[in-house]
Amino acid sequence: MAARPALLVLALFLPAAGAQDAGPPPREVRFDRNDCPLPPGAVARLGVPRALSALVADAAWGPGGSRFVVADWATIATFDAATGRPVDTVTIDIAYRDRFAPLSRDARLLCRVTGLDVLVNDTRTGEQAAFRLPDQFRQPDRIARSLHLSADHRFLAGVLSSPDVPGVAWRLDMARGRFTRIVNGRADLQSIHLSPDGRRVYAVAGGKVPVLVAWELARDRELWSAPLDEAGQIRAISPDGRRLAVIGRTIRVLDTADGKEKLSVPCGILPPTTLRPIDFSPDGELMAVSDQAEVAIWDVSTGKVRHALPRPARVVAFSPDGKSLLTASAWVQRWDVETGKPAYPEPLTGLSSLALSGLQWSADGRRLLTGWHAEVPGEGGRRAFPATLAVWDVAAMTTVWVYPIQLSIAAAALDPDGSTVRAFTRDGRLRTWRLGPQVTENATVVPDPIGLTRLSRTFLPDGRFAVQTFTTDGVTLDVYDTAGRPERQAFWRWPTTDQPRKFGKNDPGRNFILYEPSGTTLVGPGGSRRDLVAGQSKPPLQTRAPLRSFVNGVYPSADAFALARVVVGPGTTNGHLWEAATGRIIADFSTILPASDEVAVSDDGRFLAAGAGDSVVVRDLANPTAVHRFQSSRARRLAFSPDSRHLAGALDDGSVLIWQIPVARSAWVAADCDRVWEDLISEDAGKAWKALWQLLDNPNQAIALARGRLRPAAARKDTPGLIDRLDHARFAVREEAMRELARRGDEIEGDLRAALKQPGSPERRERLELLLGKLDISASPTGDTLRTLRCVWLLERINTADARRVLAEVAGGADGSRGTLAAKAALERVGK
Repeated sequence: MAARPALLVLALFLPAAGAQDAGPPPREVRFDRNDCPLPPGAVARLGVPRALSALVADAAWGPGGSRFVVADWATIATFDAATGRPVDTVTIDIAYRDRFAPLSRDARLLCRVTGLDVLVNDTRTGEQAAFRLPDQFRQPDRIARSLHLSADHRFLAGVLSSPDVPGVAWRLDMARGRFTRIVNGRADLQSIHLSPDGRRVYAVAGGKVPVLVAWELARDRELWSAPLDEAGQIRAISPDGRRLAVIGRTIRVLDTADGKEKLSVPCGILPPTTLRPIDFSPDGELMAVSDQAEVAIWDVSTGKVRHALPRPARVVAFSPDGKSLLTASAWVQRWDVETGKPAYPEPLTGLSSLALSGLQWSADGRRLLTGWHAEVPGEGGRRAFPATLAVWDVAAMTTVWVYPIQLSIAAAALDPDGSTVRAFTRDGRLRTWRLGPQVTENATVVPDPIGLTRLSRTFLPDGRFAVQTFTTDGVTLDVYDTAGRPERQAFWRWPTTDQPRKFGKNDPGRNFILYEPSGTTLVGPGGSRRDLVAGQSKPPLQTRAPLRSFVNGVYPSADAFALARVVVGPGTTNGHLWEAATGRIIADFSTILPASDEVAVSDDGRFLAAGAGDSVVVRDLANPTAVHRFQSSRARRLAFSPDSRHLAGALDDGSVLIWQIPVARSAWVAADCDRVWEDLISEDAGKAWKALWQLLDNPNQAIALARGRLRPAAARKDTPGLIDRLDHARFAVREEAMRELARRGDEIEGDLRAALKQPGSPERRERLELLLGKLDISASPTGDTLRTLRCVWLLERINTADARRVLAEVAGGADGSRGTLAAKAALERVGK
């Protein structure tokens, strides 16, 4: 890589001129309540977005302290110090994203290195200069590391060595493009720092007996050395050059004049060692240190902590006047050094590797639950970080309640009225918070059959907790009441199949979707379904190609639908939206949505949304030409509001965006009545649901159509009498009653199940179980029954007085029919 022209190189180390202020944003840009710009299409934001694209590597203030610069592995971002808002972002060359990133003290220059190539960025102009270490330093197994810049930008120094092995020191004079070896005579250097004037270098040297060495560069001679307890890292030097900090088992502050110790404090800092979690104030009297729990501001002279600032940071930096401290991690914050108070609103969590356990609206759409937990690789597996649950007032864009949990969350839910939060945490406890003027909390230990593996946990709509445990033979469902007490247990043995079941790449066991939204229905091999609480099979899920296996997990969706990606052949994956009642496909979203790990369906089934990199795509199934694309960072969870008119997206920047869904309502003409009524009976679920969405757009016409044509199931008043005859004294009477009940089929399913719960003779019970066993309840409903079920769904969502009156008429039909039972259940739900 050749060096850039000399004029550019000279410009890089000249004193920095005042940065140009960015002009005001365009007037059409909308801002959230924290003055952060909203992306096009968004109507609100909950929380504060993380301003950086990755984990922070370094940060520094510009001259005068009006701005500061933060560098992560991918970008260099400039912020306005008064507001904390980013004003400019520069993307770093991808070849230099995996190495050290020291910023000059005045934030003017950023240095990156990969192998033997050094790249210097001017953060103000965006220009770059590239250097390559000369021939005498070129050895295939050596890399440049432990970089440090002089305060005047002229010199860049580093260590050249094999990975994790001591090496030799070098210095680059960027004004002349000249490399020289420094600290001659020593090849056992581990980390170095230049003095602010560039005349001295401080280095950790030695092997089994490490020392800190001060070296005068002009005369190439050692000034002093100080013994160290262990090989450490030089992390900071004060702007006035009087003090430096070395990290080992402790953090030692030394006087640069003679190497004598001024302060020693416990060290809670963990690798990576290339970050700058320590900084000195301009006069060297204060030292900021971030460990794994907090940022402490130490008074070097007294050895006391002036402030303990909540939350750790990857980088800390004092402002030029020493009155402010910048902390940077996944977000940035400016602290008043005198008071210890923050200047900017903070996100609920500063972690950047987020996984969302809960994103759920209250039934009235006024509140939203968000629940994060983060896990990152660590020793012995993945390490969980503290989580934060929050309930938001969506209209006010403020938190109603915030609860930081010191454990990651396996499941979280918000009650329909938005007043109760439930969560299951990784310590095996079921926790409940009731919100109000005073928040009350309860925690109950829930026994886990086999620990924390091969389980699916979810909260049911009524607040109960369901746990599915999977084995090679089948699945066990454990249901706990709202107080955490075991309520019931059910087991389903996998249906016989020729296809092998697999838990993972090398683990025999499962070939199924983990759970449906209700939390009690399991999808097994071949699309088979089983309601584990009711002990009933359901119509299997239809596929348009031979089903090979299911991808783990059904996407959260409304109870009327199922949503998942399925593997239908080698290398072939389809995404389907199914009608839950029939198992038939409403839409194949593989052809209309981008491939995504996050897909959501609206409560009315009309809208599908998927995350697609830096945007979210929404499709209107009622209008195939309608495609809405909203700009965002990566969406980790999506959830439609109960009225299907808003979409919430939990983003990897730590905030939640709210988008309003444009809706083109379907027109209605009188001639549509007959066509729509026939479509409601269609076995083509896609056609039937287009008719339902048209009716939902025209509620008055929908109610008139249902009132005029929908009929309750004809009641059979003699059904109870026939059931009573199942244990009649005469065999012929018992047999005739049995034949007649069998002819009535599933229209009396409810009557049979109710009778089975009542006391009776062994023969009566045996005959009832035989009748229920002959019912093909896994078959899809057809004819008038299917149309009634679809109309019940429609009337429940319209939910006007007239709609409820029609529901009441249907609920007055035959007690045991599916339509009657569905109407009664709908009336109970709308009554609540």
